[in-house]
Amino acid sequence: MHATTIANPKPTAAAGLGWGLVLVLAGLLAAQIALALFLGLRGAGLSPAGRDAPLVAFEPTKAERVRIEQRGLDAVVLERGEKGWQVQSLSGFPASAARVDALIERLAGLKRGLPVATSQDALARLKVADTDYEGRLSIEGGGKELAALYLGDAAGVRRRFVRTAGEGAVYEAELSPADIPGKADDWADRAVLSLDEGDIQRIELPGITLEKAEGGWRLADLKDGEALDQPKAADLARRLGSLNFVSVLGAEAKPEYGQDAPAIEWRLGLASGDTPGYRLSRLKTEADQATAATDGTAETPKPKGPEWYVLKVSDRPHYLKVASYTAEGLLGATREGLLVKPQASPEENSPEVPTAAPGHAEQAGETGTEPSPIPLGEAKTPDAETVQGPR
Repeated sequence: MHATTIANPKPTAAAGLGWGLVLVLAGLLAAQIALALFLGLRGAGLSPAGRDAPLVAFEPTKAERVRIEQRGLDAVVLERGEKGWQVQSLSGFPASAARVDALIERLAGLKRGLPVATSQDALARLKVADTDYEGRLSIEGGGKELAALYLGDAAGVRRRFVRTAGEGAVYEAELSPADIPGKADDWADRAVLSLDEGDIQRIELPGITLEKAEGGWRLADLKDGEALDQPKAADLARRLGSLNFVSVLGAEAKPEYGQDAPAIEWRLGLASGDTPGYRLSRLKTEADQATAATDGTAETPKPKGPEWYVLKVSDRPHYLKVASYTAEGLLGATREGLLVKPQASPEENSPEVPTAAPGHAEQAGETGTEPSPIPLGEAKTPDAETVQGPR
């Protein structure tokens, strides 16, 4: 009788269990690989190389136009032409080239970092959606858009949420409202009226003609016994060469600018041969216009607050709003104020001997005695209102 060999089932079960575990682990590995590929395709920012990639990729030297949109404000358009950057929103007024170039370089230097959100709900919540955003900044060149960035809510101190146009990931960027002003006047070049003191060779003001001379200034029609106060003349030239303005009113003349009745006009002769003319007028307010419309029976009260002036330069098309403290330094310039004041004679400098008050003189006449004189050492200063008599 042959011995029957019975197979041990345990090794077969163990082998089956081992193969099942292998299959499970292989499935998990495949899922991880697929997830990594998916995330890599959705955002390169998850890799070290992606974190160092530019947030907006463009060549700064090719930027020719910058458009800035901010919620609740008119769009600001900056364009680069033959004369440099200009604010097209201000009728082509010169823009601060340093500020525009700094913005472009800053945008080109932004890195992606790690994305903070990718869902559509997050885009709307962080205000970087296509139709719901706090701001939008675009760079154009060669007739096409080189880069565009949506600006969202603040993400911290000098940080805000941003999203590159055409992508779904939201990042944090080191940007603050001060880096991207939303008002056109903030981009105007404040130095357009500035002149070097050496460029001014002649100054013509009402009743005043100053010419640059060796070692200082010379006043035309200087009379015998008169002398020009050189520090005051130099200060006047400095004021005229360092004019500043508050805002650009535009290139269109308006009646409220009051340019038909200027407060003062002057002309400068420059070393280049140019002779620009300046016209400064008071900006009419709504109260001024209401007063002009009345029949004179009732006077409209003057509104409280600072006065504003309008400056127009002959070689520029724009009208500029000027603060009163800038205008007052020019309105008060007179020929007499530029002269050296003559020194007072010793007789004029000697103090007057005080006299008795009228009340004491009358009292002396009644009693028949003269009041005792007041010692000079006890006399009041010249600005005292009364002089005390004896007790």
